[in-house]
Amino acid sequence: MSDSAATKADLAALGAELRSVFATTDELAAFREEFRDHGVLFEQLVTKVQVLAEGLVGMREHFTTEIRATREDLSSRIAIVTEVVRQNSGDLQDVKADVADLRRRFDRLERESDLEKRVAEVEKRLGIR
Repeated sequence: MSDSAATKADLAALGAELRSVFATTDELAAFREEFRDHGVLFEQLVTKVQVLAEGLVGMREHFTTEIRATREDLSSRIAIVTEVVRQNSGDLQDVKADVADLRRRFDRLERESDLEKRVAEVEKRLGIR
């Protein structure tokens, strides 16, 4: 038996069953009309689901593109910040070296100043000055 013969037989059996369920042809006609109405509603629902699915796919593509662009932008900005930090780290090392040198010079000048005060005091006591 082919698929179409099986389908025809199935439909004939269904028709016989429906005739046994419905007492009058008016009830059967009303059922058929309601069944068609449900079919139309189902087709409308399928169309709406397809439109929704297409919209979701579009949104996903849009957001994927946006995320990719944002990621690239942030990566380039991070690279710039990283380079600035490296450069500033080198500059800070130079500043630290300069500060250490200034402290050594300041300490030496302070010691020399103390020494000059002592010499002046000694000279004053000895009457040299």
